[in-house]
Amino acid sequence: MSSLPPQSAFFHAILRHLAATPDGDRRENIHAAMPPLLKLSEAQRTERLRNLPHLKYRYRSGWGLSMLKGSGYVDSPARGVWRITDRGGELLASHPEGFGEDVGRRIVRESRKPDGEQTGGEDVSTEPSASATQQPPGERIDAAVKEIQETVAAELLDRIAQALLPYSSRIWSSTCCARWATAPAKTTLSASAGPVTAASTA
Repeated sequence: MSSLPPQSAFFHAILRHLAATPDGDRRENIHAAMPPLLKLSEAQRTERLRNLPHLKYRYRSGWGLSMLKGSGYVDSPARGVWRITDRGGELLASHPEGFGEDVGRRIVRESRKPDGEQTGGEDVSTEPSASATQQPPGERIDAAVKEIQETVAAELLDRIAQALLPYSSRIWSSTCCARWATAPAKTTLSASAGPVTAASTA
């Protein structure tokens, strides 16, 4: 589980940075602005995807740019340059303190519609959970691989335990038999025989 802020926080941080550079900025500068804007710790800055060679915060920043562009909140006037649009400025002005999960879901949903079509008051009751909707594809793959590994490991351990069960039962039985066979014999007298006396053995 990642300790990074949610994707909606990255959306907001990207727009804040681009609002301060109205002529646009390069992708690398936008990535570099994320840690201070989001107050990331050293551990969060160095967190990596398990199955991809990327720093996770940079991956979220890059995915955030793609979603914001697809939904019409930023554009790319030149190769490698990103700029906030009027629509992006309006969204930022209406949520100066940050975006909630509902706004994050809306950005992702709008990015999948033609020309960043607005969804307005669309019912989102059937939308996937916020974490699933806003999670970048690489992180979803990461989580899926981890879940598969954990499931396979659990099943493997269970099969090993089942396979060893007959052998462990045999070992236990053999040990018990060996202990019984080597135990010292005890002489028992019947009640009718009575005690053995010196006279009776003469």
